[in-house]
Amino acid sequence: MKTQIRDALDWLIPILTRTSTPFQITGGLAAHIYGATRTINDIDIDVPMSFLEVLSPQLAPFMEVPPQRGRDSTWDVYLTVLNYEGQIIDLTGDQEAFVHNKDTNEWDPLEMNFDTVIWLEAFGHRLPVQNPSDLIAYKRKVRWDEEKHVSDIEAVQRYITLHSPQSRF
Repeated sequence: MKTQIRDALDWLIPILTRTSTPFQITGGLAAHIYGATRTINDIDIDVPMSFLEVLSPQLAPFMEVPPQRGRDSTWDVYLTVLNYEGQIIDLTGDQEAFVHNKDTNEWDPLEMNFDTVIWLEAFGHRLPVQNPSDLIAYKRKVRWDEEKHVSDIEAVQRYITLHSPQSRF
């Protein structure tokens, strides 16, 4: 599984870099980079909406779902779904993106802040990973698989504790 993720990142990161596409790793892969140990289902990456169309020609051979609006019980987003040698990659646009908050039963804006990413080494790349506080806030809203999200939240909280300025004394 990790080899498949690395291979997909080895293919996609140079494309994102070459096109100067701002992006952030989110979801389960971000939680994994922060220390979660559960199985990663897919690679979730946020990009500015304007770049989804720019990237489309290069990504077309691997598109399972071309750029389009998608809505289910958890997300209402503009995205494209890629399949690189069996590894599913969701590229989500940053505009008019919503997540269903399981606590309030409301559709909340899905915050994508590319300015607060944490740059970390993972899978042979220096990756912009969603800010851990933002990741926890998101995971608390979706909770559709309680055990999975709870373990992700706990791992990211441990990362924050270990890397906070207070923990260095």
